[in-house]
Amino acid sequence: MKNNNLPALYQPRKRRPLPFILAAALVLAAILSATALAAPHKAASYIGKSKAKEIALTHAGLTEREVTFIKAKLDRDDGVAVYDIEFYSGSTEYDYEINATTGAIREYDRDIEHHQISKTAAPASTVQQSAPAIVDTYIGEAKAKQIALAAAGLTESQVRKIKIELDRDHGRMTYEVDFKSGHMEYEYEIDALDGAILKSDVEHDD
Repeated sequence: MKNNNLPALYQPRKRRPLPFILAAALVLAAILSATALAAPHKAASYIGKSKAKEIALTHAGLTEREVTFIKAKLDRDDGVAVYDIEFYSGSTEYDYEINATTGAIREYDRDIEHHQISKTAAPASTVQQSAPAIVDTYIGEAKAKQIALAAAGLTESQVRKIKIELDRDHGRMTYEVDFKSGHMEYEYEIDALDGAILKSDVEHDD
């Protein structure tokens, strides 16, 4: 029988029922499990861009010396981490999507283009077999840089952090040229075939 005359310090504690303890333990276990499942990417070990390139080249039956890489980046498709690999050999474009964890090829595509990259290291016999009758040659990174600098009214010694990347924009191959000068940042998109400036942007560099 409870003694109401005893100080609160000496009052006996109420025991929590066993079902309450079991329910609390189950809730805690569920929270820990959900947390572990929510961040699988932290424990995943990706194969890396070099391995993804190797897998794509092996599947295409080519070596790195025979191709020019356009893109190799880590991306996510439908919640799955993948490497998007794109390269050219002669006049043929290859696109691969490779599982970043397992290395499995999820998708691949090969297209014959009406141009070839001038810096490709493919043997002459390979080019002759795959190239179309009319072959266009890209202007090259040096020319693209020269065009962008001229448009900005600057010389190479006046700029820093020059970045040039060959890319595809709506089916057209372009050079993306970025650089900085003073407190300004310049971005140009130049047609890889004829050197026309397709886009330009100049903004304050924060």
